[in-house]
Amino acid sequence: MKIIITGASGYVGASIFMNLKKHYEVIGTFHKNKLFEDLLELDVTDKNAVIQTFLTLRSKINNPTASCGVL
Repeated sequence: MKIIITGASGYVGASIFMNLKKHYEVIGTFHKNKLFEDLLELDVTDKNAVIQTFLTLRSKINNPTASCGVL
């Protein structure tokens, strides 16, 4: 099973990434700060990039920990 953790370089995402990586095939993404060497760069505000990434990786589970909003 592949698990994608979006925002794996954030506080919550990094913890989830490291814990799940012990037992599963985990793919993590980052936008600006590459906390771990094996993270993939992904801007979650870019719809086409997100679709392409998910289609490429064919993930079965997604845990969205990245947040985006309008101030």
